Amino acid sequence: RGHWRFNVIDAYGALVRPRPDDEQESLEVLIAQQVAGAFVASRGKMPRWFSEGTARFVAWRIGAKDKRVTAWDNELIQTLNVMKEADDFLKGKLPAELADVASYSFVKFLMKDPVRYQRLLEGVAGGTEFQKAFAIVYQGTPAQMAKYWAPDAVKQASRSRRRQHSGGSD
Repeated sequence: RGHWRFNVIDAYGALVRPRPDDEQESLEVLIAQQVAGAFVASRGKMPRWFSEGTARFVAWRIGAKDKRVTAWDNELIQTLNVMKEADDFLKGKLPAELADVASYSFVKFLMKDPVRYQRLLEGVAGGTEFQKAFAIVYQGTPAQMAKYWAPDAVKQASRSRRRQHSGGSD
């Protein structure tokens, strides 16, 4: 429904506006996703998984009930089932959409400590290479942190599946 890009010269987001009669898909959520992705990418040389994961995290924070966001939550189980290693999404070993779902879930995991996340952004914006800044802030590489994320992601996916089957929230 949309995408964003950033390079040193341009930042842009493009989207297909949701149908006016679709109350389950929000234009605001879609715009927030595009702006957040471009903004994070503008802070320094960020890996795509980090910028896109953050973009989807922002969309979730604004509209957790948006049907695109709930689809990502529901796709997490499929994503985890396809992965052979916890860091497959970092290594480009997944189809793009599944990698983006994993990135979104991973950023949700990182955002459990928003102060650390902010320190990472500030480090990269200050000129520190992403991998080095990540290691300083999280005391490990993204691949190492993915090993801690994976069990949390399984719990997250299970909660999403229970909500889907019960038709409500838990």
